[in-house]
Amino acid sequence: MITEQDVFNCIGWKAINDIGPLPNIHNVFLQNWLELRQLLKEIHDNVQISKDIQEKAFIHLQQKIFNYLAASSVLTDTSRKVMTHYKGTSFLKEYEKKVAEVFKNNNLFRFIRNLRNYQTHYELVFPYPVRSLEDDKHWDVVLISAELLEHEKEWNMESKQFIKNCGNEINLITIFEKYTNLINAFYVWVYTKFAEYYKNDIIERDQLIKKANMSISPSKINPLNLSSEQCETMLAELLSAEENL
Repeated sequence: MITEQDVFNCIGWKAINDIGPLPNIHNVFLQNWLELRQLLKEIHDNVQISKDIQEKAFIHLQQKIFNYLAASSVLTDTSRKVMTHYKGTSFLKEYEKKVAEVFKNNNLFRFIRNLRNYQTHYELVFPYPVRSLEDDKHWDVVLISAELLEHEKEWNMESKQFIKNCGNEINLITIFEKYTNLINAFYVWVYTKFAEYYKNDIIERDQLIKKANMSISPSKINPLNLSSEQCETMLAELLSAEENL
């Protein structure tokens, strides 16, 4: 007779429990991005910049940017901690190789991490919203490159290069959108590789759950149901776009 303890002791159960915090924090990161993006889009689409939008920007913009950057930092830290459970596995080796490939020479990633530290020490000073370069009707929220570079010690070489490449202004919704897409693609790749590596163990886990009559839903580690090849393509396209920023 299969018992609950048999389920708890199986490899698939432990593997899913170990990785569990990662998709949870990833979801927190996404929720913070959606809230920030909504405010940035409200500012962008409000042609006359109403008093209500001005108040929202003044009261909530700093907070939402702080939450987004903080969630990004926590996601990175959580990923490192979670992956310590997989020492000695080929899954960890592939993960470390992909981290180096995606983030080691990525100036956008370096900039976001430094921006988090910058905001911890200095208030992000936002100028008046500027007319969108796309149509001269809508409004963009930007950072002024020269103001950021006044505090040189806050930026590493890659971040400084990123700031310079952006020109005089850094459009927040543009860089945050690109960064979020990159992070999402990377973690979908992680979930996909995890599901492939532990495929048989997860199948065993789900079978044991059924035999033990436990009311637990089957595991869903790969939410977008993408193959590792599709994830590789997504990441390659995003990295290429970042290089051409």
